[in-house]
This record gives sequence, C-alpha cells and structure tokens, in this order.
Amino acid sequence: MSPLALVLLPALLLPPHTPATLVPAPRVDARTASIASASDPRLDARAALDLDPRVDARTASAALGSGLHVEVVSNRADLVSGGDALVRITGSARVRVDLNGADVTSAFVPGPRGTLTGLVKGLSPGENVLTARPDRGRAERLTITDHPRGGPVFSGPQVRPWRCQTTENGLGPAVNDQCDAAPVRRETTLADGTKATLERGTINRGVYDLLVPESWNHKLVWTFGAGTGQHYRQGVSRGLTAPEAVEAASKGFAVASSTMTDNSLHSNDVTSAETVMMVKEHIIETYGEIRYTIGRGGSGGALQQYLIADAYPGLLDGLLPTQDWPDQIVGAYREFGDCAALVRHMDSSPLWTDPEDRTAVFGHGGTGVCATSAGRAPDYMKPDDGTSCAGEDSYDPARNPTGVRCTLQDFMVSVYGTRQGCAGTPCARRPWDNVGVQYGLTALRAGTITAEQFADLNEKVGGFDIDMAWTPRRSAADAEAVEIAHRSGRVVFGRGLARVPIIAAKGTDNNDYHYPWRSLVLRNRLDRANGHHRNQVLWTNGSDGSPLDVMDRWLAAVETDERAVPLPDKVVRHRPPQAVDACWIDGAKITDAATCDRAYPHRADTRVAAGEGPTSDLLKCRLKPQRRDSYGVAFTDEQWARLRTAFPTGVCDYSKPGVGQSVPRPWLTFANGPGGTPLGPPQTSRS
Repeated sequence: MSPLALVLLPALLLPPHTPATLVPAPRVDARTASIASASDPRLDARAALDLDPRVDARTASAALGSGLHVEVVSNRADLVSGGDALVRITGSARVRVDLNGADVTSAFVPGPRGTLTGLVKGLSPGENVLTARPDRGRAERLTITDHPRGGPVFSGPQVRPWRCQTTENGLGPAVNDQCDAAPVRRETTLADGTKATLERGTINRGVYDLLVPESWNHKLVWTFGAGTGQHYRQGVSRGLTAPEAVEAASKGFAVASSTMTDNSLHSNDVTSAETVMMVKEHIIETYGEIRYTIGRGGSGGALQQYLIADAYPGLLDGLLPTQDWPDQIVGAYREFGDCAALVRHMDSSPLWTDPEDRTAVFGHGGTGVCATSAGRAPDYMKPDDGTSCAGEDSYDPARNPTGVRCTLQDFMVSVYGTRQGCAGTPCARRPWDNVGVQYGLTALRAGTITAEQFADLNEKVGGFDIDMAWTPRRSAADAEAVEIAHRSGRVVFGRGLARVPIIAAKGTDNNDYHYPWRSLVLRNRLDRANGHHRNQVLWTNGSDGSPLDVMDRWLAAVETDERAVPLPDKVVRHRPPQAVDACWIDGAKITDAATCDRAYPHRADTRVAAGEGPTSDLLKCRLKPQRRDSYGVAFTDEQWARLRTAFPTGVCDYSKPGVGQSVPRPWLTFANGPGGTPLGPPQTSRS
C-alpha cells in the first residue's frame, strides 16, 4: 500500500477573498465564503477515511483502535470487482482463513513483519464474509462486497444499448452482454531492449491495455485519451504505441489505458474514474502493488485527470496534463453553447462584421476559438449530432423521436437524472444556462463595442431548447442538474487537487480552444479552494527535461515522507527545484513571470468577458435588477427598453455564488440514484 494512500485529508477551510479581477491572484472573489457555508468542507478524522478508496482496513482500524487486522489491499473492501481480492492479514502469523465458511488458508503466504497475503478467489456477487481465526484470541471478520467485472461499481445504472467489440480488438467473442472476454497477453521487446508484457482485456464494459516492463518499478502511468464522444459501444482501443507510453515503460513504469478513459469514445468522467479504479485493482491482483499512479493526456485527457483527482482523490497521485482544460461541463459544454449562440447571431447581423468586435465579446485572442467551439457544440448538446451514437437505436426527430439521445447529459443520465418534455419521453436533465448573462459586458465598459452592439447582441442572442434548436429566449437549465453538477464535482472545485502535484503544459495560442487562460482558470480555483497553488507548475513552450522524470522525483519524495502531516503539505514541501513556473523563449528557460506574460500573454473566456470572476465556474448565475447607471456608458431610451426586454428577470450577480454552487463531496456513488450519495468510510475488519 502506497503511503500516499494512507494519509487522511485534513479539513481544508476556504479563505476569504478579494473582489474578482481578470488577473489570476492568490485570492479570488467573495463568493467562496458563501459557497463554503452552503456545504461545509470540514471533516472529522473518521469521515475523512472515505476520501480515498485506497485507505485500507489497517489504517482505519488503527485510527479506531484494534488488534488483528484483515484488509483488502487491491481496493476498498466494498468496491471490489471481478470475483477476487488481494487480502493482507496482520497481527498474527498463524490463522485459519474462511471465505463464506470455506477454508481458503492455502491462498495466503507469509510476508514481511509477520503478515500474510493472499489472492482470495471465488467471491460471490454482493457481500462476502472473510474470517481470520488465530490460534488464540478472537476471530476477525471483514465484509467484502464484490461487483461484476463488467461493472458498475459506483457509477450507477449503465447506459443501454451497448455494443460489444471484443473481436475488433483482437479478443475472443464476448461471453455476456457486459462484453466480458478472456484477456490476451504476449511478451514484447521495446526499441531500447526493454522486455515487457502486453495485456489486453475487458473491464467495466471497456477494453483496457497494459504494458508492464519485466523490471517493473511498481509505478503506473495512466494514459487518458483526448476528444469528445458519447458512443454506446465498447470502442476500438488506440493501444499503447505512443512515444510517451514507450518512454514510460522503458523507464520501468507500467502503462495503462482503456477505451472507457478515451474521451473521444466515452465522455463520462464518473465511469472513467470507476474504470481507473477497477483496472488498478486488476493490476495489483495480477502483477503486484502500485506505489503511485501518474495521469497523462491532453485536452479531453487533461480534463479527465482534473475531474478524477478532484472528485475521486486517491486514484491518481500526480497529473501531467497537456492542452489544458479545467473540466468538461463548464470548460467545454458551457462555452461551446455560448459560442454557438453568439456566432449564429453575429453571422446574421451587419453590426458584427468586424472580427475585432467579435473577439472583444468572445474574450479570446481571435475569432477562431468560438468558430471551432460553435461547430463542436452539437457534440455535447444535440440529440442527433450526426454520430449515430447508438446505431439504429439513435434518436432521429422523424424516424425515431424516442430513440437514444446523443448528448453529454444523456450519456451521464445516471448522474443527472431525467426530465420530461423530450418527444413525450424522459431525457436527461440539462445543466446549460445563459439566463442573465450579459455577453460583451467588459468590452462595452472598455469602449471596445458600442451601446447599440451590446443591446443588439443581448436582445437577439437567444438560446437553445433541449434538442438544440435555437429559440429567441435564453436557455434555463434544469436546477437539479446544476446543483448535481456542482455538488458531485462535475465542475472542478479544486479541493481534492491539493493532494496531487500538477505539471501542466500551458498553451500559447489565444486563438486556439486550448488557450492559455484554461490553465489559469484551474490555478484560480486552486487558490480559492486551498489558499494557494503551490502544487501546480506551469511550463510554457518548453519543459525542463522529461515531465515524467520530474513528477517521479516529486512523488518519490512524498512517498518517503513518513511524518504525520497532511498529504497536501507533503506535496508542497517536496516540490523539486525544477518544478517551477517557467517559459522558454528562443530555447532559453525564463522563470520571471512578467517576462513570460509579455512573451505569451493570455486572454479570457466568454463568461469572464461577460463579467464573471476568474474561477469561471458558474453554470447558472443568481440574478439582480438591472441598473442603467452601472454600465459606465449612455444608452438611449430605446436601447435601454430593449435591454430591459432582453433581461426580464434581471442580470447576473457575480458577487454571489451561483445557483446550486457548493463545495463538492468526494467519492459519491450513484448506485442509489442520480445526484449521488457519499460512499462513506471503508469497511473495516471487526471481531
């Protein structure tokens, strides 16, 4: 068991903040105190055990005071899958072990310091009782809850239909509708002579790949796939042939990936987290324990790292994101919808022919971000997005109006729940909202656009209905979906991220939708949640050696720190000298922030350009009455009347938390229904 996994997350109280600005700062806006009061982040020692699934029975028992200990070391005892579990017994070297009354003592072998470790097979679906009976003293019992190898564990009911593609992935035919198939393994030799095992199999209805070098250092790199897609099928694996995977394996790391963590196939970060957990369990049971896990990937692969590390802390120990993106529901879904509405109106209006005027409203460094994003909006919002996501079962407004809807929220219906009003049948609740958003507000106040342009835009931008058909009225989100998205961590808050080192490759192109502001948004959220961002390193236009090597040194130092201090403190304390913010200009490393900012300036996003604060994380704003004297410009009576009509219920009040905004609770399970409930403390062995 990695020491990283054995540290309890302390209470992290949110600091007060100064008024919001467009410049990243250690303190953000005053909304945080209100957010904290809506959902108190303070946890006592026992409640903190549920923050990390790798907190084992021994740790929990030590906290509660016990003797003989029985623990599952491959996962939490209540999250086990696949019919087996790696179990360790401490406190007595002479015990008889029973599983549901059957003797399994022979599975255990002696280990260091009088421990016994064994792979217990034959678990029945649901609860199992493992009993350790010493020669003297009382027996110790542990309840182990087993879940299907094909899932789910905590992600809730799986979407249907689901098409198996095992043969397309070089496996045998699926043996059930969960797409289970026997794994295949072969030995290989990498270009540098490293011998390794390649394994491919099925877990959680996806296809996983493993590359395990012969001299494995018991460290794992997880490769997350980029893109966006909601496909109701297993998917075809990209494999582990990328240079980054080969580099990691050549250095002794095992490398893993899955079609369920490839965002171009499956844009559901909850099932992504679940898959990482289940595959890691398989690795531990097959190859040995994992010291720590490093996430790697760009764009959709970056946002998965943040979402998993923040909402399911303990699965990833370090992050190496590229083409940065703070999360999916705000960073992509929200802005893509904004851009689709803005571009639609601007393309039809003579007031918006100047690209500089458009850019001022968009907040980016050009018109390219919104042009691209508007084209991507159907990938998230349109039920018939052209992908035929579920084959013949897919939604079609004429042929199949009750078919499977290809939207992000429908792919995550187990998280968001359903609403009525979709061709007479339930569909998933939608979290997209632009009621009260004053597009172009900062440009108006700066004098970059005119009062007439501002009135025209906000009067006519409109919104989209549940089928992504344009409407003249703004779009109101389902309030339940907004509350769930915030509370469940679908919007990255940053508290869980305090536990992980982050070395991010910061973008340089403000006219590409991986623009540099995305890295700074994440930094602003870290500052709000934790009072600092000392665990985040931004490298711009270069790197100080291999990011993997630097991350490895960072985590190794944390791992060896046995002090009884919170893990976030260890992460900050052991940051290597190379792990500092830097940019590279003409190949030279520069650590002066002002010089880097001049060489590689950043802009903002559509909502910050509309007046939102620098954490840029509201799904639905609270409203306030319009005040004509608050804009710093003179509107004609006719323009003001049009703006009053455009905002009949008021405009966004960014001095207050957003609707439904709260501090997320980590480790939610959706097994009991949408919205999620806290998983609770792990099972511990008892006499």
